[in-house]
Amino acid sequence: MYIGDSTTDFDALLAADFGICIRDQPMGSGQALLAETLNRLHIEVLHVRKLLESDMNASHDGRLFWAADLSELLEILQIRSA
Repeated sequence: MYIGDSTTDFDALLAADFGICIRDQPMGSGQALLAETLNRLHIEVLHVRKLLESDMNASHDGRLFWAADLSELLEILQIRSA
């Protein structure tokens, strides 16, 4: 799993088994640029709640996930492990 929030994380997010983009509300400029770049390249970014519905061992075909912050991600991971 790789967690990132800017375009400098782009390659690592795509290479990771699970790439997680942090998206504050409102998004900072680096986060907005990353979101714009992913959108322009048609890379699907799903909310981390989708991890509750998915097989963590399956390939996600280049899809990434996003969370509002690290506490939201931790909450989802704790639910999955329960």
